[in-house]
Amino acid sequence: MARAYDESREARMTLAMLSEPSDVVTGTLIARLGATETVQLITSGGRLPNGVDPAEGELWRRRLAPRINPGQVERIQLEMEHHGLQLLTPEDLEWPGELQQLGANAPIALWLKGELTPLATTLPGRVAIVGARAATAYGIQVATELASDLAYDPDQHGSAPLGWHRDFADTRQRLRDWVATSGTRLERDRPTRQTPWPGEPAAGAVEEILIADRDEDFVQWVMAEVMRRRDAEALLRGE
Repeated sequence: MARAYDESREARMTLAMLSEPSDVVTGTLIARLGATETVQLITSGGRLPNGVDPAEGELWRRRLAPRINPGQVERIQLEMEHHGLQLLTPEDLEWPGELQQLGANAPIALWLKGELTPLATTLPGRVAIVGARAATAYGIQVATELASDLAYDPDQHGSAPLGWHRDFADTRQRLRDWVATSGTRLERDRPTRQTPWPGEPAAGAVEEILIADRDEDFVQWVMAEVMRRRDAEALLRGE
């Protein structure tokens, strides 16, 4: 179903492209100010509302502002039309209300392809198994057993086990692809390769970082984060 793109919907599309999933600052600002004003805050330098840490807010601006490109929304709309995608927001009747239980971590929007009917299924009839790129062997085992038990449930359709085996094979291959793309190992890190949106500049080269001591590396990372926050606070004080 084609949807009209008003200012709020376009703002959510923009924030969904700029922000990482579960961005608490973005989620908090949307809840308090709305999506449109949140987008304006990225570049306006306006005062952030109470409840948002000033240092975190300034870092949020620095992180998102460089990602804004003129004509970004129009290009994404063309890509969505080409691939048969649609955008779902909390203002839509089909939006799964249970997602709002996540508070500031709730999705800004959902990118969908295909029928919306599964989203209208009652809560007991829906299950989400959420994984991670660095899942442990035990986590993979539990997820596999859970999916298998659900597929072979007596109340399931007779073809459910076949669908599970197909999904399992596809997911296993995707997991291998993700790990290969990440390239992170015990003794080295490699930032995940970034795929730019159409019209954006090409991502820079990805280089591996050798890590001789993981414990020491973690300590250095924590110290760097502390200094980053101090610099942001000093900037807000005009020092």
